Amino acid sequence: MVLLELKNPADANARYRRRVVVPLVRRSTLTGSDVLKSSRINPIFTVDGIEVVLYPLEIVSVGLEQLGDKVGLLARAGKRIADALDELPTQAWK
Repeated sequence: MVLLELKNPADANARYRRRVVVPLVRRSTLTGSDVLKSSRINPIFTVDGIEVVLYPLEIVSVGLEQLGDKVGLLARAGKRIADALDELPTQAWK
């Protein structure tokens, strides 16, 4: 599993030793009712040549010491990531 670290552009939270991360799950490991195609809440990206699915329902805060090396950059996918995260509160009331 790869984790997507959500960063504040102003880095206002730099003094905290924790980061909010969203799992990116290898698409090849998903079966059955799991996400097999891209959707607004579960977009698919390619990281280091591997297809991964964003899992915003698994969002969590972790300590910096738990994060490994950076393996890719999804800055160009910012809109799709923001859209997926926007689905969390907008679907909560349904």
